[in-house]
Amino acid sequence: MAAAVTALLAALSALALIASPTWGELKNPGLWMFAIVAAVAGAARGYWLRFDIDHSWRLIRLQNAYDGFIAAAGLIGLALVEIALAAIGPADQPTMELGLTVVASFLVGRSAAVLLRSRQEPQSDLHDSPSPPAEG
Repeated sequence: MAAAVTALLAALSALALIASPTWGELKNPGLWMFAIVAAVAGAARGYWLRFDIDHSWRLIRLQNAYDGFIAAAGLIGLALVEIALAAIGPADQPTMELGLTVVASFLVGRSAAVLLRSRQEPQSDLHDSPSPPAEG
């Protein structure tokens, strides 16, 4: 769940960066093409990602999933570069919107694939305590 929230926040931040000058700039088909390709690549990565799931505690443990950490660090780096360039550079300079959009789309696709797969995966006990009481 936390990974999905992180990906959603990343996508919203990329969308806010794209839309901050005007909503008319959302009509950039090249940017959306890269975003769709990155989301499909992220979905493929999420589909082949190995993980264990504890349905009763709603926990997921991703195995060898360093790409999410690297992508999140890349988002932070691109955002810091964008902030620095906006503070010291002219107003008509290129922005990091393509990189932010691609990385955020990858994370959204990866999280969506893991979420969809997690419902069909078999139970693994990831918590030592007994199961929580059933929600009624």
